[in-house]
Order: sequence, then C-alpha cells, then structure tokens
Amino acid sequence: MTARITNRKIWRIAYPIILGGVAQNIVLATDTAFLGRLGEVALGAAALGGLFYYIAVFVANGIGVGAQIIMSRRFGERKYSMIGDLMAQTGLIIAVVAGFLFACLFYLSPLFFSLSVESEAVMAATTGFLSYRAFGVFFATFNVLMRAFFISIHQTKVITITTIIMGVVNIILDYGLIFGRLGLPAMGVEGAALASVIAEATASVFLLFYIRMAVPAKRYNLHVSFKPQWERIGRVMKVATPVMLQNFLSMAGWFVFFLFVAHLGEMELAVSNIIRSIYMIILIPVFGFASAAATLVSFLIGEGRQDDVLFLMKRIVLMVILATVAMIVPVTLFRDHLLHIYTDNAELITLSYGPIAMVTGSALFLGTGFTLFQGVSGTGNTMISLLIEGFVLLIYIIAVYFFVYVLEWNLTLVWTAEYIYAFLLGLISLLYLLSGKWKGKTV
Repeated sequence: MTARITNRKIWRIAYPIILGGVAQNIVLATDTAFLGRLGEVALGAAALGGLFYYIAVFVANGIGVGAQIIMSRRFGERKYSMIGDLMAQTGLIIAVVAGFLFACLFYLSPLFFSLSVESEAVMAATTGFLSYRAFGVFFATFNVLMRAFFISIHQTKVITITTIIMGVVNIILDYGLIFGRLGLPAMGVEGAALASVIAEATASVFLLFYIRMAVPAKRYNLHVSFKPQWERIGRVMKVATPVMLQNFLSMAGWFVFFLFVAHLGEMELAVSNIIRSIYMIILIPVFGFASAAATLVSFLIGEGRQDDVLFLMKRIVLMVILATVAMIVPVTLFRDHLLHIYTDNAELITLSYGPIAMVTGSALFLGTGFTLFQGVSGTGNTMISLLIEGFVLLIYIIAVYFFVYVLEWNLTLVWTAEYIYAFLLGLISLLYLLSGKWKGKTV
C-alpha cells in the first residue's frame, strides 16, 4: 500500500479541501466580525439562525457523503461509467430533500424560535435572518452533490477554487448589505443572510460550468437520464440515510448547546458564537483529512485491500495531529489579535479567554476522534456511524444540561463538554475499526 497511497497522495486529496475550509472560515469569521459591530443581538441571532440553517444543509450533506462513499467504491473498482448514473439519481434525491428543507426553514422556523428563545430581540432577528437564508438551501445542496463527485474521483482542487470564489463574493456583499455600502441597502443581519445566498448561487454556477468544460463526460457517463431508477436510489439511500440522521444529530447537538448557553445570558451566547468560529478555524485541517479518510477507505475496499485500511488510518491520524497543532499554536499566541477581529467589546473579549483555552485542547482529541469516525463511515457501514454518533451526542447533551442547569457552571467550564464528546467519539470508532466487523461490507 505504501507504494500506492503515500502521504503525498493523502495530502493531495486533503489539502484542497483544507484550503477550501480556510476560505469558508474566513467568510464565517468575517460574518461574525461584521455582525459583532451591530451588537450582541445580531451575533446571537446569526449564531442560532446559522446553526438552524446548517442543520438543514448537513442533513442534505448526508446524502452527498453517502453518494461519495459509493462513488469512491466504484472508482476503486474501476467502474467509472457507473459514477454518472449515481450522480443523476443522487441529484433527484437532493432536489426533493432541498424542497422539504426549504419549507421547514421558511415556514416552521418562526414558530420554533418563538417557543425556544427567551429574548424577543434575538428571536425577531433570527427569524428575519432565516427568511432570506432559507433560499440558499437549493444552491447549497447542489454544491454538496458536486463536492461528493469531485472528492470521490480524487479531483479536489476545484473545491478550493469554488470556495474562494464563494468567499470573495460573500465578503464583498456582506460589507455592502450589512452596513449599506457599495450602493446597497443597509439590511443588518438579514443582509448577511442574503449575501450568503448569492455567494452559494455563484458557486453553483461555477461548478456547473466547470463540470461541463473540464470533466470527461464520456468516461464517467455524465450524459445520463434523470429518470428515477429506484434500485439505484434505494442503494444510495441505504448508505446515505444513516449519514443524514447522523449529521442532523451532530448539528442538533450544537444547536441544543447554544440553546442551553442562551440560558446563561446574551453575553455568553455572543461569546460562544465567537468561540465556535475560532474552533472551526482550528479544525480546518481535520475536516480535510477526515474527508480524505472516508474516500480512501472506501477506495481501498473497492480495490480489495481491506487489510491496508488500519495502516492508512494510522497515517492519516498522525497527519491530523500535526496539522491541528500547527493551527493551535498561532491561535494561542495571537489570541487577543484574533478576538479583536470579532469584537471591540472588552467584556466579550475577557469572557472569551477561558473557552478559547478549552477548545484549543479539545481540538486535538476531536481531530483524532473525527478522523477515526469518518474512517468508519468510509467502510460503508453508516448505520454503525449513526449509532456511535447518537450515543456520544446523548452523553454530550446530558453533560451540557448538567453543567448549565444543575451545577450552574460558568461558560468556560461548560465548554469542557467538548472533551467528553471528542474522547468518546474517537474511542468507540477506534474499537470498531480494530474489531474488523466492517470487512466484507458491500455498497
């Protein structure tokens, strides 16, 4: 295996995803920094509304991951012509799911937030944010499908290009639509939502153009009919449905965390939004390597080299640890400079010190745990992944509730729940991979 899947091969798949993550998190940081100038209510609304939106997108992303696992397997089996057919059938699934998710975001979110958010100001701002943001789900789900295709065939550079384009458009429109600059109306938090939708639409147009111009359509059989093939749809959904539920649970766990933190106060909610943004910056390389792990595990199994999977995972985990340390060091050294990007409020900055220390430590555990977890998904046994995620999240949510409502800990101590989640996720995933029970799984 070492002659075929080297560290360079792993890096070649992972680094464009990592660079895309850098661009995406620059956008997230810019959103948070701009909205921080509008005050705590805008920050809190963007946190809750953004999480609610990404729960929906993450559900659709589960379909993409499921399709990616199957397409990676076919790529390893050298059955290239089947990939286009899988793309078409997955596209039909995603179109239906996108319509359903839009209806939930646009019509049900006002009712949900009126019942779950105590602050009237935060509730009103959050529903206003989602009234625009909901339209982005159509473009985001299309981009999920394109991402799955390019990762599965090991052509990930286009992901970087797309994310950079999306990021530039988003930052420019954020500046114009939030503050009323560049001849655009001042829309505040709703402007941030509209900017993101337009940026996602721009990315979709670019990906559609790229796949028509730069991908050999004949090799991958991309000119196929979109007539439903229920056997293929069923195969995709068998792998994808557990991932959809797993992604929903994962994002819902974050959402519940923020709802519990909101009980501590608007200040704590605003700080947690900043910390989440910084946490995601630290974890940028983790998501790139984890995605590479899922793809390469499925690829190896497709080539009939199941015995090489554990060695591959060991190497990827070591690369993740080194990359995460490389992110932690500058965040720790330049903590104050980083926080001043988000806010000039001295009280918010001071309150952020403790949680930052917590997440810089937990990032190492989560980097290892999430990579192993994605390795489990790459085997195709996504039902096991769902069970692992469900169990770990249950413990996590119970812990956060206990910390906030029973022990009444401060914000810094509440963030220690991240260690519980990361440790359990990694331990259970490792034990499953070592058991070998995934061998022989077909997708």
